[in-house]
Amino acid sequence: MLKILKKPYPFNNDLNHNAKVAFFISIVIFALFFFFEPFNINDLTTKQKAIISAYVALITFATLAFNMVVLPAYFKKIFSPKHWNVMREILWDSWLLLTVAAAYFVYFYFNPIMKFNFVDIAKILLVAIFAIAILISLNYQRLLKINLKAALELNEKMGSKPQELFEFKSDYKKDNFKISIDKILFLKSSGNYVEIHYLEDDNIKKHLIRSSLKKIEQDLSQYNFMYRCHRSYIVNINFIIKAEADSQGLKLQIKNLSKPIPVSKNYIEGLNKIL
Repeated sequence: MLKILKKPYPFNNDLNHNAKVAFFISIVIFALFFFFEPFNINDLTTKQKAIISAYVALITFATLAFNMVVLPAYFKKIFSPKHWNVMREILWDSWLLLTVAAAYFVYFYFNPIMKFNFVDIAKILLVAIFAIAILISLNYQRLLKINLKAALELNEKMGSKPQELFEFKSDYKKDNFKISIDKILFLKSSGNYVEIHYLEDDNIKKHLIRSSLKKIEQDLSQYNFMYRCHRSYIVNINFIIKAEADSQGLKLQIKNLSKPIPVSKNYIEGLNKIL
């Protein structure tokens, strides 16, 4: 469970986009209060309903804008996408829900027009959950759209690259491994070793060499088709069949390989350039 919570998760640090999202959600909340009257404000005049709905929309916008625009702008290290993970995202969504619900509670509790009772607390939580659900859905769709675009661009740019013999140098010189560069599918970090996955007679084989992925990456720097797409992977782009996207990022389908290879967010732009 802890391993899942520590997995990277994309944080939306586009402040302009976040401000627009906060405004959009506020408009939706205004319409919800004015037309559906979740707090039994049907006995009030149209003007009073409009005022209450406008205040709730303003509170929604102010709370979300403060959390999604102001805080990330002033605490960039805390909200860095590089360090964001599943656990932080859960805590962040919970914080958003808590602050929005608290702001609603304070407003309705001290609202002179309405009589507040504790049954309304459940309604406040439901409205707050509705607002955060919209936010999560919009962020998911945005991330999916960005990653799909990147996947399409990568698929369009794939092509054949040079072929050459390459010698992998082991920390133990006698274990050096030489192979045609065009046969290498991908490299994977495995503790103090690197797994070399390559094709031989259309079968995938693996060879272990004692070295670091960083060192091999430097040795392969002359081959721009051997690209580090993840902290644990270097992939031969000649064998990429297609790129797929989800809300977490990109995954590369490799020829003859059933399991896709992940692409970290920080490497997408570089992969796009070399293709």
